[in-house]
Amino acid sequence: MSGLDFIPAGTTFSADEITHWRDKTAGERTLEQAISQADVLVTTPHSGAAIPEELAEFLSPSLTRRLQNDFSDVATAGIVKRWAELDPRIVAVINPHPRLVRDLNRAKPDDVRAKLAEAIERVRAAGSWQRVDLTGVDAIRPVTFSFFPILEIPENAAELDRLVDAFATTAEQGLDVYQRTCEDLVDRFVARGSRMEAASPDSRFTTR
Repeated sequence: MSGLDFIPAGTTFSADEITHWRDKTAGERTLEQAISQADVLVTTPHSGAAIPEELAEFLSPSLTRRLQNDFSDVATAGIVKRWAELDPRIVAVINPHPRLVRDLNRAKPDDVRAKLAEAIERVRAAGSWQRVDLTGVDAIRPVTFSFFPILEIPENAAELDRLVDAFATTAEQGLDVYQRTCEDLVDRFVARGSRMEAASPDSRFTTR
């Protein structure tokens, strides 16, 4: 496990850290200026492989760096960030957490803790390295899509409670920030588009 990539414990991301546009670093354009000139909003729900260190104790000893990368879109963050640095017509927001924390291509469960607990119980019942049906509870997967272990299955209810609480708390430090930032940017782009349409009915709306 020592070869895995981790986000240092205690790292909490801000909206500014995960939002990118051309000339941001140089301070030559504000986000409002970038939005006013952009016609594409890029959102990246899967953007990297590094795992928040708060979750390290819950990972399976079988997890390797290769599996960590295979279970992620490891190159997306670097590509999209560079795109935003070069192209003045886009604004990009990058999820700082991998799909291990929660898969944003799945609907967010009403009760994240309950769904993760159910997923873990299904994996336990199937047995290690065995195929398991995670339909409806796969927003956080204890195993990869090839059923390689990701999480060490807790042995008792107290350990399970600690695991699900750690996932819920860790998501607040990055993944939840990403979701709120996306919602805010969509609202701002829509408001800008409405103003543009009012001024010129032929104006183009933004592509997301």
